[in-house]
Parts: sequence; structure tokens; C-alpha cells
Amino acid sequence: MNPAAVRSRTQPVATQLSFVLEANPCTTTTVGSAVVPGALARNVAVLWSLLLALAACALAALASQTGLALVLAVACVTSVGFFADRLQQALTSEARQLLGGDVVLVADHPFAPAIREEIVARRLQLAESLSFTSMARTGSEAQLVAVKAVSDGYPLRGKLRIAPAAGVADAETSTLPAAGEVWVDERLAGVFAVGVGDQIELGNSRLKVSAILTLEPDRGTSFFNFAPRLLMRLDDVAATGLVQNGSRISYALLAAGERESVAAFEQSIAPRLGR
Repeated sequence: MNPAAVRSRTQPVATQLSFVLEANPCTTTTVGSAVVPGALARNVAVLWSLLLALAACALAALASQTGLALVLAVACVTSVGFFADRLQQALTSEARQLLGGDVVLVADHPFAPAIREEIVARRLQLAESLSFTSMARTGSEAQLVAVKAVSDGYPLRGKLRIAPAAGVADAETSTLPAAGEVWVDERLAGVFAVGVGDQIELGNSRLKVSAILTLEPDRGTSFFNFAPRLLMRLDDVAATGLVQNGSRISYALLAAGERESVAAFEQSIAPRLGR
């Protein structure tokens, strides 16, 4: 792997092109161009601790008996500890869902097979994705779309949500588009006036729309995400003929598993990362 192709999360956000991300409450998580401080959980917990402590002091001062003041103080401290712990857990879980995994490696070129092999050897779950923009067509209509091609297992954290038609109730799903099928978001369905069962041309392929995509847990704010979205299987990309030398592609490897295994993998891969 070209060591200059991936950047560690410790590099300045303003210059990051690709990076390692870990949903850890003590680190900074970068999603696209947005930054979600992992320490937010601790900061919010401290703020609430101070506010509740002040409330406890006020109540204690108003209490006419020492015993009541002591009970109020103990109850307040216990509540603060419980609240802070639950808040940190919730924010950590949300950060992982925003990433789609516990660790995400992103590069502008394919990853070396050795990295995939290491993820598997450490007994971590593995998923892959490609993101790029391309023109899609239906009849005489053409539209620039953000294509995301994913492998089995995606996403490793969080859930996709789909609907049978635009504007109707959606639901979580653990599946992906079948071979030869795509899911389109409501914007693309509206632009092309297509629904489930219609076909869209993408490169050399004609793909059937099988659902309306309403939510991707790891969809960030990068350039790729300003265009209407089309989700397809990674195995169907080659047939489109769109990925060639010089194509602007974003490659991602997602890993998830036990905290110790994830931490060991990050420590192993970090020294080999460049920009």
C-alpha cells in the first residue's frame, strides 16, 4: 500500500484527504468534513454534573434538617454518575453508527490485500465500499449521481432504511440490493420520475430499482453526497465499465469487533499510514 494514501486521524482536519476513524469516546471522530469530538460525552457529563451539584447545594441549603441535606446530596451524586455513564455510552454508540463501523480506512486507491487479511486474521468483521460520481440515465433524461457500491455485511454498525415508494413509511433493513438492482434516494426518484420496478442506466449496465433508500448511517457531508444517491452492490461495478485508470474513486474498508481487537488493529496499521 502506498503509505501516502491514507491519513491517520491525528492529522489536522483541514488537510485530511483520507484517514483512519475510530468510534472511541476519547478520540476525535471525523465524518466527511464534519468533526464530532469523542470527548463530547465527557464534557457534557461534566456540565451536567456541575449544574446538578449546584442544584443539590441549593436544596441542601433550604433543607431544615442535616439528614435531609445528606440524602439529597447522595442522591444527586448518584444520579449524576448514572446520567454521565449512560450519556457517554449513547454518544459512543451514535459515533459508531455515523461511521458504519468501529474503524474506517479511506483512500484514493485500492487497498493492499494484506490489510484485508489482517482484519480477518484479527477476527474483525469486514466490509468494503466504493464511492464515485457518474451520469445515470433513464430514456432521454440524464443526471449526475453519487454512486455508492457496497459489499456484503455493510454497514457494520447502524442500519440502512428503505421504503417501497417515495413519500411512504420506511423501515430498517439488514439486506442489500440484489445483483443487478439498485436503491435510489427520493431525490433521484423524483428527478427521473422512477419507482420500484423501473430501470436506470449506469455506464454499460441497466439496473432495476428495487427500493427507495431513505437512510445510510455513514452518509457524511463530502462532495459525493451533494448529488442524488444510488446504492448498488460492489460486485456489479465492474460491468458498468465506470471504474478505470484515472477515475476519481473513494475506497473504504470498514472493520468492527471487540474493543481490544479493534484497538490492536489500529495500533498495528497506524505506523503504516501516510497522508
